[in-house]
Amino acid sequence: MPEPRNPPVAEPSVTILTASAGTGKTFNIIQTALDLVLDEGVPVERLLIVTYTERAAGELRRRLWERLSQPLAEPPGDLREARRLAARAALDRAAISTIHEFCFSVLRQFAFEAGEPFEQQVVDGDGLFPDLFDRYVEGPMKRFLLEEGNLDRFGTLAFAADFYRDRVADGFRHFHPGAGRLFPDPETTPDADSLCRGLVDALAQVSPTGRSPAARAALARFHQACRDRLADPPAATLAVTAGEGSPWQGILSGKLELIKAVGKVFQEDGLDPAALEAMILGLYLEVSAPELRLQARLIVDLVRRRAAWLREHGGIDYQEMLARTRNALAGSLRLREQVRQRFLVGLVDEFQDTDPVQWDVFRLLFTAEEGRPAEPGRRLVLVGDPKQAIYGFRGADVQTFERVVADLTASGRAVPRELNRTYRSTPGLVANLNRLFGVGGFPDGFRPVAAAGEPAPVLTEGEGPDPHPLRAVGFTVEGAGPRRQAWAQFLAGEIRRLLAAPPLLSRGKEQRPLRADDICILVRGRPDERAILPVLEEAGIPYISGRQKDLFQTREAREFLLLLQAIAAPGDDHAVRKALLTRFFAIPPALVEGVTGLPPRHPVARLLRGWGRLARRREWARLFDRILQETGILLRAAQEPEGEARVTALQDLARELALLGNGQGRCLAELVRDLDRLQGARAVADREGAPLRIDSELPRVWVMTMHSAKGLEFPVVFVAGGFGSSPGRGLRRYHDEDGCRVLDLSPLHKDLAGEEGKAEEMRVFYVALTRAIFRLYLPCIRPGQGVGPLGRVGLAVGAAWPPGAPSGQVPAGEPLPEFLTIDERGRVLVGGGLQPQPSPGPVPSPGCPEGKGASDTPAGGAGPEGTMLPPVRLPPLAEPGPRHLERGSGAVLAVSSFTSLSRLVTDEEEAPAEFECPADEVGEAAGPAGTGGAMVVGAELAGGAGFGGVGLPGPAGLGGPGLPGGAGLEGSGLPGGVGLDGAGLAGGALLDGAGRPGGPGLVGVGPAGGARSGGAEPPGAVMLDGAGLPGGTRCGTLLHKIFEQIDDRAVAAADEPGALLAEGNPTGGLIDRFLRRYPLRRHPDPADRGRVAGILWRTLRTPLPGLGRLCDLERHRHEVPFWMPAPGARAKDLLGMRLADGYLTGSIDLVFPVGQDWYLVDFKSNRTPTGGFDPESLEAVMAHHHYDLQAMLYGLAWHRRVAGSPGGERVAGAFYLFGRGLTGEAGSPGIVFRAFSPEGFAAFEREKLPVLLARSGEERK
Repeated sequence: MPEPRNPPVAEPSVTILTASAGTGKTFNIIQTALDLVLDEGVPVERLLIVTYTERAAGELRRRLWERLSQPLAEPPGDLREARRLAARAALDRAAISTIHEFCFSVLRQFAFEAGEPFEQQVVDGDGLFPDLFDRYVEGPMKRFLLEEGNLDRFGTLAFAADFYRDRVADGFRHFHPGAGRLFPDPETTPDADSLCRGLVDALAQVSPTGRSPAARAALARFHQACRDRLADPPAATLAVTAGEGSPWQGILSGKLELIKAVGKVFQEDGLDPAALEAMILGLYLEVSAPELRLQARLIVDLVRRRAAWLREHGGIDYQEMLARTRNALAGSLRLREQVRQRFLVGLVDEFQDTDPVQWDVFRLLFTAEEGRPAEPGRRLVLVGDPKQAIYGFRGADVQTFERVVADLTASGRAVPRELNRTYRSTPGLVANLNRLFGVGGFPDGFRPVAAAGEPAPVLTEGEGPDPHPLRAVGFTVEGAGPRRQAWAQFLAGEIRRLLAAPPLLSRGKEQRPLRADDICILVRGRPDERAILPVLEEAGIPYISGRQKDLFQTREAREFLLLLQAIAAPGDDHAVRKALLTRFFAIPPALVEGVTGLPPRHPVARLLRGWGRLARRREWARLFDRILQETGILLRAAQEPEGEARVTALQDLARELALLGNGQGRCLAELVRDLDRLQGARAVADREGAPLRIDSELPRVWVMTMHSAKGLEFPVVFVAGGFGSSPGRGLRRYHDEDGCRVLDLSPLHKDLAGEEGKAEEMRVFYVALTRAIFRLYLPCIRPGQGVGPLGRVGLAVGAAWPPGAPSGQVPAGEPLPEFLTIDERGRVLVGGGLQPQPSPGPVPSPGCPEGKGASDTPAGGAGPEGTMLPPVRLPPLAEPGPRHLERGSGAVLAVSSFTSLSRLVTDEEEAPAEFECPADEVGEAAGPAGTGGAMVVGAELAGGAGFGGVGLPGPAGLGGPGLPGGAGLEGSGLPGGVGLDGAGLAGGALLDGAGRPGGPGLVGVGPAGGARSGGAEPPGAVMLDGAGLPGGTRCGTLLHKIFEQIDDRAVAAADEPGALLAEGNPTGGLIDRFLRRYPLRRHPDPADRGRVAGILWRTLRTPLPGLGRLCDLERHRHEVPFWMPAPGARAKDLLGMRLADGYLTGSIDLVFPVGQDWYLVDFKSNRTPTGGFDPESLEAVMAHHHYDLQAMLYGLAWHRRVAGSPGGERVAGAFYLFGRGLTGEAGSPGIVFRAFSPEGFAAFEREKLPVLLARSGEERK
């Protein structure tokens, strides 16, 4: 761990902590907070901890909670221990947030003092631009052009460029008054007369004698133009005199050359060239760039109008949060005192990404005011690293950091501290990076860091530790595009090699092999990503792209928008038709084409009306939950490639839209408008917001931008960006001589903007290079041929390790990098340097036919000098995902169900007769007729009756009572089926005689009186009146549906089963409704109503040993779905559908927690061969239907969900409740328990599941 820090001193009042990459910045912030709370007694709620992103704020809060939850070594009653307990209890009141969240909270809590509305709505201020711009053009723009004069010229210019909409929009987003200025300044106009007089006077002192003809001609033209301008009438503007044929036209169009020529003359004559340049610059702006002032005027006016609109409509955006807070604090002593009373100490993280407005907020709150004594204990801790200031394009201003540090240190008001020990990387990699940054001279201000002590991270490959933690790779090809392609081929081959024989990663006693998700590819922009991703796909390397579309720009978001538009306008046939084509309904286009209006009782029409009612009540969470549940879209989305990611995106969208609606008080129309705008917004991969979350069990290589990687670390990093010059982002940004940030609309000052841009680009590469823990792959462009960042990196590498320099120049113990050179196909040619090498012809490789060599296959690693490496032929690293299947009229799902696996393990053996149900008691295959389709209800393997399992909703047609709009599958269980004889179950596993979950024992050994009359059955083999209920899956589906909706409190209050059917009890109506929907017999039996009530009553009131009754549970969830990756699995025929590869899906009937333990419940309506429910009979049923495997699969699915949770939750076991055998009393038969353990899950997943999936993938003729 990073070294503990000493408590901060009281004076001076500001501590500046500079923290290089990997030096334990977060640890030190938490330790500082703990020192303040435990040692100095500062209440935790008087701390203000501010960081840059919500993710970082959440991490700081989590870590502080963990430290405060650890008891101290002091004895009970100690003052520090008492402070710890108090701080932990009050942590929810601590302010740990982003700067925007903090400022908004100040404006809300002190609204009266700040002069703010008590209720404000957060809006996207940048999203107001289109409306504000159009209104401005129609009104104030015309007045502005009239005031400027020469309306024809200005108006034509403006209209021809659509009033510079794009450039003005860029300035509108980035210009913030108080944090910088515009150039040119629209508020000032150069005095052309004064400038010309000054130039004439200066030129009069210049003698043409001895000048070159070109210089004399330039001086003459320049002098004449100035005299002509002064001779014009006062009403004539300089813009008029600069028309065609004017002397100004030829002089000022080449301004930079003119400055050089005339400036040299002035300098030789002892005149000031800087003064001349300033005068010429003013004339240039007056003559050659009138449109620049027009654009600047538009930007300034629109920014002011945005602020006025927000005030008028009670809104606020993120930039206004900062500006209003700064202005309110600066203008109100009372407000400052109240906020200062609330917060005593401020800790500011990522201070290098601040700006002048943010600094003013911190300065006003935590530094001593002029003329007033310093408040005891008030202090400010600023934490940052200027080498990691990479967000200038967002408005972050590293020069604010540098200026504040310099001013505070010079005045003695700040104590500078530096963290210079890195805990991230191996000592060898730290030494290599120290040399690269130090000798190479980037980034500015770099100072070497030391590697932390033991235990150091170690990568072991082959016989010992990695001798080359830095791999520098040169190219034989020229040009950014070919280099990108070569690098993509090289890294794909190298990743395959690493994963085929993974090296060991170790730190201390922890050791494990390298996984795909330990590898990160850092790109600079979209060209890099476009070159790499297809190569990774072709090589079979699973990956996650960090530049995925924003969540609101996915296909799922577009379909949500179409559905919401249909809900908002259910009478709009066009909107409804588009919604029907989405995966929410998946209606074939041929059926949708003729829809001209849905009947009021049509299922889709009823759904739209129901959702509309929820939307009008603004019950957003319930609305989106019902949409997901009632359409079955989650299972349909799971069939597609990246099915789990699709499912996750839908769930995340439902959550984000509910938050958007609730948080901003949106109505449905406003929510539709917001979603439409968010989809039109440009995706920015590295912004805070709602990125697309990818959930998958398969480890994947990370591909992300260098900006996105800030704050992260990875065992192996490939730098894959900077092959060409980085294009400028919009308007130029730089700082003037006073340190003020300038947003420049002109083509001038390229040098100033370029230098600052290059400095930030190298800081981005510093961030990228310091993400690696064990190994770093770095492309380098050799000196003389490099442009862009990699050219500068190549210069740095050449300076740090000069070619041909003796190895003795490297200090002892410091590893040398490995130098490789690759050709245009990414093949390694030679080691030992980055110099160009001739590309040899193909060299035959072992196993290659004559005339063919390794040159045909990219590879990673170095071979003998001057030869190609042998080809790398590896099996695919990942099984293929779900395939696209042809859509028919039925359901098509990319899942393997438990039922389908059952057939593979049992090899389709016929069920013994004693497990079969009488044919007349099995429900019909087809459900009640609909308006145009049918419904398959409860279809299942013979004898495999059960409440449990999951319905498999598929794409529907128009009509039918299944899924909305047509044929569906309702309640088709995932019964019986396969098992691996309980392999992997911890404890072997029935309830023991004591009735407690645990080891092996008998099930449900009850009193002898519980036996059926006649005594033929062993003790516990009880036959109840539920035995008269028909068998078959129709019965299981019926009971399952009722269990899902029954009111547990009604069951708990009922003294006997008949009470559930009493008048006024809703359970009776529920039973009647489902008996009508799922008729159990061709000729209904009125007694079935009581039989169903009996099974429900006894099942929910039977105590589970050691856990109590189900009807008394406070926390539980019914019908919990899961999607578990099953690479290679292929289901066969199931309910008449073709199922594809990729996923195992199902639903767990009931889950509930007891403390940290989770229990699963599966309801079963099976009969037994003997008619009794003694242990032997139940074991026969469990074995025949392979319910042990079902339990293990369900348990594994839930284990994956809760494993690694902060509370240490685990899956303790599964109960199988056979409803026909339960008595409602303690010690009841009909209960089977299977205990689980993490070790059992691991063994099952490692040894048994792959065998099962492999069998499921075998093709059958």
